[in-house]
Amino acid sequence: MQSIHLQDGRHIGLTQYGDLEGFPVFFFHGTPGSRVMFLNDDPISQELGIRLICLDRPGFGLSTPLPDRTILDWAKDVLEVADDLGIQHFSVMGVSGGGAFAAGCAYQLPDRVLSAALISSTTPFQGGKPPKSMLKENKLAFFLSKKFPWLLKASYRSQKKM
Repeated sequence: MQSIHLQDGRHIGLTQYGDLEGFPVFFFHGTPGSRVMFLNDDPISQELGIRLICLDRPGFGLSTPLPDRTILDWAKDVLEVADDLGIQHFSVMGVSGGGAFAAGCAYQLPDRVLSAALISSTTPFQGGKPPKSMLKENKLAFFLSKKFPWLLKASYRSQKKM
């Protein structure tokens, strides 16, 4: 577990799993979520020769918040982390809410990102409403984020303590 100091004074939390000499893959967690994916090292990443680099997005885990950020801003942070770690080319993958951030990196960093995987990712809502098939808990979170953001933040803070 570590934290990378960014040029603008913020920090990005990260944990690495698998083969530290292997092919680098940046993993972006869902919402909520964090860099902590496993209690111990990941044997599958190790076996496949993957250096799985899990980052905390701004405002999650060890990462400093970045108010008014956009999905495309995340690529700048990832680029700084990659440079700090001495990584020239890499792949990205995002699960759920992290998928859009993986897509943003692939779009912003075409000379560095070799491939991108979006796993169970969200898409823009048609008419601003979540699909009927979405879990009720997720629908509630989206509703709260628009109408009562303070309540959603309090809920996430209590989950973080657990």
